[in-house]
This record gives sequence, structure tokens and C-alpha cells, in this order.
Amino acid sequence: CVLNRGFLICNKDNEPIRMVGSMIDLTERKNAEQALRASEERFREMAETIEDVFWIWDGQQNRILYASPRYEAVFGRSREELYQDATSFQRNIHPDDLPRLQAAVEADPHSIELEYRLLLPNEQIRWVSVRTFPVRDATGKVIHSVGVGRDITLLVQTTEQLRASEQQYRLLFKSNPMPMWVFDHETLAFLAVNDAAIEHYGYSEAEFLSMTVRDIRPAEDLPRMEEAIANSLKHKQDSGLWRHIKKDGTLIDVDTSADNIIFNGQKARIVLAKDVTAHLQAEAQVREQAALLDKAQDAIIVRDLTHRITYWNQGAERLYGWSAKEAIGRNADELLYKDGGIYHKTHKQVLENGEWFGELQQVDKQGRDLRIEARWTLVREQDGTPKSVLAINTDITGRKQLEEQFLRAQRIESIGTLAGGIAHDLNNVLAPILLALTMLKQKPRTASELKLLTIMENSANHGADMVRQVLSFARGEERQHTIVNLGQIVQELDNLIRDTFDRSIQFQASVDDDLPPILGDSTQIHQVLLNLCVNARDAMPNGGKLEISITSLALETQQIGVVDQMSRYVVIKITDSGMGIPAAIQDRIFDPFFTTKEVGKGTGLGLATVQVVLKNHGGFVHMDSQEGHGTEFTIYLPGYEEDPAPNNAFATPPMFHSGDEVVLVVDDDEGIRFIIQETLAAFGYRVLTAADGAEAVAIYQERPQEIDLVITDMMMPVMDGFTTIQHLRQINPQVKIIAASGLISNDTLSKVKDMGIKHFLQKPFGAETLLKIIAEILAEKSISS
Repeated sequence: CVLNRGFLICNKDNEPIRMVGSMIDLTERKNAEQALRASEERFREMAETIEDVFWIWDGQQNRILYASPRYEAVFGRSREELYQDATSFQRNIHPDDLPRLQAAVEADPHSIELEYRLLLPNEQIRWVSVRTFPVRDATGKVIHSVGVGRDITLLVQTTEQLRASEQQYRLLFKSNPMPMWVFDHETLAFLAVNDAAIEHYGYSEAEFLSMTVRDIRPAEDLPRMEEAIANSLKHKQDSGLWRHIKKDGTLIDVDTSADNIIFNGQKARIVLAKDVTAHLQAEAQVREQAALLDKAQDAIIVRDLTHRITYWNQGAERLYGWSAKEAIGRNADELLYKDGGIYHKTHKQVLENGEWFGELQQVDKQGRDLRIEARWTLVREQDGTPKSVLAINTDITGRKQLEEQFLRAQRIESIGTLAGGIAHDLNNVLAPILLALTMLKQKPRTASELKLLTIMENSANHGADMVRQVLSFARGEERQHTIVNLGQIVQELDNLIRDTFDRSIQFQASVDDDLPPILGDSTQIHQVLLNLCVNARDAMPNGGKLEISITSLALETQQIGVVDQMSRYVVIKITDSGMGIPAAIQDRIFDPFFTTKEVGKGTGLGLATVQVVLKNHGGFVHMDSQEGHGTEFTIYLPGYEEDPAPNNAFATPPMFHSGDEVVLVVDDDEGIRFIIQETLAAFGYRVLTAADGAEAVAIYQERPQEIDLVITDMMMPVMDGFTTIQHLRQINPQVKIIAASGLISNDTLSKVKDMGIKHFLQKPFGAETLLKIIAEILAEKSISS
């Protein structure tokens, strides 16, 4: 780059005669100017982009030559104001720091290094760090100053926080109630310990700082400790359970937590230690106690005040079927009760009274009902605040069932006692009727009169049979089996069902014509069929269909599963269209006292009685039922193969043996005494009577050789039959005696046999039975004599 200059040279006439020119090389200057502009551009770019504040100050004229844009953001004032007044920035300096700045300016305005605060218009405080240094010319004279300001607010705050944090750390370390120490990662030497460590371990601070962490560990634990420290650089934080040795030699269990830190410029580990010796001992004791509690048969449960289960022993597992893992954390109300109302009422009583004792209805895992005898105790914190509820629950389901069965058995026994008394009186009423009817039938009668007397006799016998049935069920007396007409029983059931069952139940009965007879007790068979029909009725509350069918069937022994020589069976089927029996309880329906009916509507003895009666008859029963599709009971009874004797209901009774022996009749019932006397007299016997045992003994005392036979009732006032027999035996050990009673039990029969009495009359009895037994005993007398 060059600069050309030229000019003309003229003559005196002012005419150009030549041109003169010059050329200057400007390359170097242009390069210098270009470099200066680039330098200024870089300076400006740098000054305007850096975070620091940059300015140039002319000290001679006390004015700012340049200030970077960052000035406005940091100092909170405009650059124009600063250009006009170089000291305007001082207006934002904190009053407390302004004197320090003014002193520094007075000392040397070109060389300042100072930190001070700015108080901005919005009352925000900002910290700045300022440095100035002089710029000199070639002669060394200061021509202006350059300043740099930096916002160090965040640095100051961080430093303050760090300082405060360090102070807090030192305070926490020193005053922490748990032992703490710092040890060198390489040498394992203690670098610092807090007061709690000094107090708990018994070493002084100087002793600690002269030791390593190996010195407080048992020798057998050192390999594990060395391995843990070697791995600490990888895992940094770790925790574990260790054994430490105190100064007095005591071995303690310590739960430690450790982390890597830099302490005084070196790698170290800081440790927080917690002595858990007592806690572990307590836990061991709790485990021992828990093991003892698990051996308890009772269910022991602890739940908090929100009903959440926190403890569940093995007794609870056995009782309820839930494992501890399944039960803990669950709500006791939801887990053990169908109706939570009773539970919450009881829980409230425990909170109010501190304890509760009583019976509860609960359920197990399978939903089965349980009767529980519960003892609940409120557990409190040391300050008396309620904490939880301890429950000790005993299963009394079986005991309650036995109690209920015992009470039912007592009621049945009471009914039996009452029935026995009634039966005795009824037998005394029926006995004269039966004896009188026999006597009346001995005299010549028309066919119509004989039929009427037979009907009366059959009715009386049926009444006597009903009384014996009551005694059989109430007192367990044995029954004699006779040929049973099933067709007649079904006809009686048909009449009863149609008269008493709801009209919505359709009843149908069918009986085969060629049925074999069965040997049994008609009243008991009647009761069996009636029980099954009543159950069928109860299974059809909205009506339905009830059918009875009786057929015969030849079965082999292998088919019926019992040992029986009979091959022909009578099969009775009772079918209903009711709700059916759930499969879950079909195995229990024949259990005594088991019932699905409501309280007061069933004793649970119906089907049990059915099974017992059929067993006594050599038969069995089979049940087939589907829930919602009805039930069918099939009864199998062995047929009777022998042909029964012809039934001539209106035949004239045969004549009986008569004699002239003397018979003493002892009975407190006047009617019975009279009819027996008349009956025996009609057949030639001579009869003496006594109204009670005392009178009988007195009569026999006067005429022991004359009286051939004594017939005595066993239940009499003043002196009963047993006492009467004893007194008669004292007078004459060989006296012939017939015992009679309307109330017979196995115990009574056994006692009579023990007294040597071989003959027993059960009231009511007919003349045929009376005369036959008298003839037998007198015949024994004749043979022996």
C-alpha cells in the first residue's frame, strides 16, 4: 500500500512545464492500524462477554475512559452516569464498607485489592472483589489505571455455609451422644474421637489418639475387619455389627456406620457406633419368650390400636389356619370376624377398662365358626399411653358342643323321666281295660259284639304300644320285634301328611303288592318314615313334590357290603324336590345333634335316630342329594322269609288253664286289683288283694303256707315292690313272685333279676298273658314238689 502525491511546475506565464511527484510506502502503517483495530475489537469483545466488570480510569482527569456492560448488572448503576461522574459507583457501596474503600483509594488509587459489599436499590446485598493496577508509558509514568471487579456473592455465601457447616459438624461430632471417631484409612490410627466415645469406652482422648482401631477389636475379628476396610474404598458407606473391647475388658456388641472422608488432607474413615449389647440380649430374651409362647396351646395375638396384627404365635396358626406371615399386618376385624360390630364393642371396653374377659364368635381361614374364650389386656407405654392389645384366645368350640349335647341329653332325660311317670299312669289305666275286654270276649257274643270288643282291644293294645314307644325312646328300653305291615304304615303316613302338611306339597305313595313282610317295631318304623318326611317338608318351604315308594329287591352280600343271610330286601325310597343338602355337610348329617335348622326348630337327633333304628332292624340307609336338585333317602330292610300265622282277628280266644291256688295281688290301683281278682276268680283261682306293700307283708305273715303266688307292682307308695319282695323273702325264701310294672327300664329288669325274680309282667297286659305266666310258675311248683 503506497501514498502518491504530485504537483505541476509552471513558467512565469503560469503555463505547466513539468510535473513533480512523490510516493510513500504505507504498508507498514496500514498493517499497524489494522492490527490496532483488531486488537481493540478483541478487547471490546472480551470486555463485553466476560462475567467480570472491566474499566479504564484516567487518574489525571479523574474520569472513566471505558466500562464494560457487566458494570450495570453487578453495580446496579448505568455506565453513562459513571462516564459523567467517576465516583458515582460509591453511592451503592455498603456504608459499613465505604471507609475501607476510601482509605485504599487515598493510599494508592492505581493499586487496590479489596472485597466489599454493594447495597442495591432493591436492598439486595452483593459482594464484589475489586483489583486495580496501573498502566505506564515508555518513561514509566502512570497514564491511567485498569480495574477488574468480580461478583463473589455466591462464593461468600458458600464459604459462610461451609464455615457454618464445619462448625455444625464439629459440634455434632463433639457433642453427639453416640460414640464417633475418625481413623486413618492406611494406618488405622485414631485421628479424632468425641466425648461420647471417651466416656463409653473408658479411654482418654490421648489414649485414643495413640491407638489404632485394631486395639478395640477381638483378635478373632481382625481378619473380617481388615477385609471390610479394604473394600471400603469401593463401597464408601457401610454398616455392620461388630464386637468391641472397652478399656476394662468388657466385650460389647456395636452397630457401626462408616463413610470415607478427607480429614486434614488425608484419606480417613468416620465411624458412628451404637452399643446394642442390651438390645441384642433383649431380643434374645424375646426370642426365648416367643419360643415359649409358640409352645402354648392358646392363640396369643398382639394388635395395635388400629387393629393391625403385630404378633401371631403358633397356637394362633393352629387355631385359625393363617400362618404368621399371612396374619401379621392384617386387620384383625377383617381376618377373624363375620360381624365386626361385636369386635369393635369389645375393643372399646378394653380401652375403657384395661381388660376384658368373655366369649366370642370367630371364624378360621376356611370360614368355619369358632367359639372362643378370650382374655384381652391393654398394653401401655411407660408413660401410660395405650399402645396395643394382648389377646389370649382359647378354642372352646368342642367344649361348647359337648355342653350343648349334655344339656340336650339332660333335657331328653328329663323328658324321659316325665314320660316314664305318664307312661306308668297310662299303663295303669290301660291294664284294667285289656283284662276286662278279655273277660268280656269269653262270654257268648254276637259277631257284631265280638267285632266291637276286638276293635276296642286293638285300640287299647295300640295305646299300650305307643306308651312303650315313648319309653323306648326316652329311657332306652328294648322292644320286641313283630311282623310289620308296611302298607298300613304308609297309609297312616298318607293320612297324616295330607292332613298336616302344607297344600303346596304334592304327596304321592306307591307300595308293591308282593312285598315280603319285615320283622320289626312298627312304631319305630313309622317314626323313621315320619322323620324323613318332615325333613323333606322343611327342605321345600315354597312347596314341591314328596314321593314314597316301597319295593322289594334281591341283593347279594357283596352288593350291600354287610354280612347277612337275607337275600331279599324291602326298599323304601323317600324323594323330595327341595333345596338339597350341600356336599360340605353330607358326611355329617347322621351325627347326633348336628342340624342346619335354626335354634328351636331342630334337635339334630332325627337322622341319628333313623340310623340307629335301621341298624337295630338289620337295615341301612343311603342318601343321594345335589344342592338345588332335591334329596333321596333309600332304606333297605331285610325281608322276613317265614310265612306268618293266619290272622283271624275275630276268633274266639282259647280256654286257659284254671286252678284253685291262692294268689296274693298287690297293687295301689284299685281298678287293677279288682279286674285281676275277677279274671283269676273266673278261672278258679282264689285271690287275696293288698293296696300296698306293707299290707301285703302283713297278709302274707298271717298265711304263708296258704298263699301259693304273689303278684306285686313295683311302684307303690308306703312300700315299693323291691322292699315288699325283700320282706316276703325274709318270711319265706321260696315264695313265688311275679313282678309287674308300667315303667320298665334296663336297670329295673337287672335289679329284679338280681333278686331272683324270673317272671315279669309289663303293664298293660291281657288275661291271656296273665294266665299263661301264672300257669308257668305254678307248673314249676308242681314239678319241684
